[in-house]
Amino acid sequence: MEQVIGVPRGLDYYLFYPFWQHFLASLGLGTVVSPPTNKAIVDLGATHAVDGCCLPLKVYLGHVLTLAEQGITAFFVPRIVGIARREYICPYFLGLPDFISHYLPRKGTEVISPVVDFRRGELAAAKELIRFGARYVPWPEAARAYYSAWLAFRSWRQRQITAVAPERLTVLVLGHRYLVDDSFLNQGVMGRLHQAGAQAITSYQLPEAFLSKGAKRLGKRMFWTSGRQSLGALEECLGKVDGVITLAAFACGTDSLVTDLIQRRARQAGVPNLLLYVDEQTGEAGIGTRLEAFVDMLVRSKQR
Repeated sequence: MEQVIGVPRGLDYYLFYPFWQHFLASLGLGTVVSPPTNKAIVDLGATHAVDGCCLPLKVYLGHVLTLAEQGITAFFVPRIVGIARREYICPYFLGLPDFISHYLPRKGTEVISPVVDFRRGELAAAKELIRFGARYVPWPEAARAYYSAWLAFRSWRQRQITAVAPERLTVLVLGHRYLVDDSFLNQGVMGRLHQAGAQAITSYQLPEAFLSKGAKRLGKRMFWTSGRQSLGALEECLGKVDGVITLAAFACGTDSLVTDLIQRRARQAGVPNLLLYVDEQTGEAGIGTRLEAFVDMLVRSKQR
């Protein structure tokens, strides 16, 4: 009988799910993804999480507990150390399986947590994931599953690349992908921009070489991948976009530094910028009002 595992719709889901979906299916593992983020999921995670957790971590816990309420007993929670060579990701990703295990019954549940570590290069990371796959299928089959999933993931990533349209009102939206892509957490920022007739560009829609080139202009090397991508996108898009919006999660340590650097650089270049902090108490009306005023300002500026 095919084992079914739950996949929380948060954090790494927005970074790698096309890869995990293909890889796990090739290993003979069925997956059930939690519903899109909603108020019930946010409240569930916020109620159970310890004090000091950032919003995305609380929401991730809410997704796990929602799956548990649906009868899921196995949860896919990878232990992510780094997703790029010589760079780190948020430390919470490293301890995520341990964090989640604390909130699940010790008996009758399983947390499946392969190690993802690209700091030493793609080959070392591939070997680790193939070793994980060999727990379910023979090694050669696990290797084929990995490379097939990796090709599918690269194709998905390539399809997202978008060119900046200089003739349109263009806004660069920066922040962690699990904030930018979760319309409930960001109160529909991307949709609101599209409705206003603006082109919304994110760092995840730009080629990696483009981001790395921009990051080289920084005075010091950025060791956090998300920070390098955001700052690299900003450097390369200055002069090509009309404004910058930064989405940040309350109580996020990396955001507290990166958002300040983004604001300083945008002001230095004379590009209008808007910082939007979100937490479990964020209201749609507040963000909508600020966003509408910001877009109106950009429209008047572009018409001059």
